[in-house]
Amino acid sequence: DRPELPVEGYLAELEAGSALEHTSLRDWAEHSPTGHLTSLAATFALSWERLTEGDELAKQLFKIGGYCAPNIPIPRQILASRRMHSLLAEFARLQDRDSDESVLPDLAEAMAEITTLALESGLPENMRPLHEHLDFVARSAEESNLQISGALWNNLGMNLKDLADYEETWPQMSTTSEGCC
Repeated sequence: DRPELPVEGYLAELEAGSALEHTSLRDWAEHSPTGHLTSLAATFALSWERLTEGDELAKQLFKIGGYCAPNIPIPRQILASRRMHSLLAEFARLQDRDSDESVLPDLAEAMAEITTLALESGLPENMRPLHEHLDFVARSAEESNLQISGALWNNLGMNLKDLADYEETWPQMSTTSEGCC
């Protein structure tokens, strides 16, 4: 509906907020000749609703995957080797936030334990498969005001320090002489 919008602008709009709520993914057609829903979130919800009560483990695993970094393989320590598309991950987080029993606190605790062990090994390579997921879980834990978020951010900072990735460790520091020690 906006042909003047370049691809970069469209992607920036999707990343700026809830992608599932973007007009291009929500009821984008006035008439559906096949009668199917034109909202991507509604399409996902249809599959979600078809899971039976006996599929609670599947629901929990799906919601856990929603807090991990999208499109990155999830290490076995977190969840068997799986990847999750970013829109499905967002939908999973929405399902978890709407549930009575959030999986985020348990996931954050497990992530803190796993990453602490990886850091204590003294081998920065042990953190490689966990690094992006740790960042994503730490952000979600902080947004949910979970106390464990401090430990998650600390573990991420320690890993970045071990990797000597100082720009990522302290992005707010200026490279000018004023920001230097």
